Amino acid sequence: MNGTDIKPISVTHDTIRCPIPAPEGGKDFYGNVDFAITPNGQSWYPFDGGFQYYEQPTVEDIDPKMGPSDGSGVINFYGDNFRADYPMAELSCKIGSSKGKAIYISERQVKCVVDSMPLPAEDQDALPATVSLNSYSYTTPTDKTMFRPYGIRQLSPNSGPVGGVTTVIVTGQGFSDEPGVTPRCRFGTPANYAIVEAEVLSYTRLACRSPDFLPLTSSSALPRDVPFSIALSSDEFDPWTKTSHVFRFYDQPILASAHPEELEVGRISEIYIKAAEGSEFFEPMALQPNQEKGTQSIAGQ
Repeated sequence: MNGTDIKPISVTHDTIRCPIPAPEGGKDFYGNVDFAITPNGQSWYPFDGGFQYYEQPTVEDIDPKMGPSDGSGVINFYGDNFRADYPMAELSCKIGSSKGKAIYISERQVKCVVDSMPLPAEDQDALPATVSLNSYSYTTPTDKTMFRPYGIRQLSPNSGPVGGVTTVIVTGQGFSDEPGVTPRCRFGTPANYAIVEAEVLSYTRLACRSPDFLPLTSSSALPRDVPFSIALSSDEFDPWTKTSHVFRFYDQPILASAHPEELEVGRISEIYIKAAEGSEFFEPMALQPNQEKGTQSIAGQ
């Protein structure tokens, strides 16, 4: 490196680990130096572009400090010495151990998106947020750079009648009220949806009510399964979760008769319920991800 031979730390069949000496120009040096390896001490293989030295950036704060564990939530890193003005720049970011893509905005700002990250354990409120200019050497997290992912584990119930307002309990993690932000639920696709306000009940539960209508949905299209998502931060940060959870809208069946019409108290027997003409029952929705095993829905017909 830079004309000086350096012994590797370790060598395997596919990896050579080399120590990187401090730049001769001092800790503030910025620039390229020659870099090459030799497998036999005789034939040298130089790397195109050499090795790039730069000053490690610092992160002073992040915004927002919470976002979807699965989705396209934006996280802004604010600090100093961010740069992407050299050929080998490879900016990235991490929330915990989950790596994402970082985009250079200015010397003082980097924008980050981590598509998927695990929800923290119940005794862990937030995860460290870090950024790197080479996708290897990450910044040191502080109390101001902790990020809390939120996500959905289960909906109960996961279906309801059109026109009737159903209270949906969302079980998940990372739920909290932030000043100036209204928690909300979205029923439908990004192009065709209805948004309703939600209430945070606890760190693991929130509740919202299904909308009394769904745009562009006719009764002939029912029952209809639509994507379900939640948001706890401002819309400018793309806060919506992106999971496989769906909510089913259906026409409420009209009951015509039941047989038998009465039974003795304490007697157990089958009861057959008949739908009125023009009305029908339908198969219940299959269990969704993260629902508890051993539970099921029952539909009469």
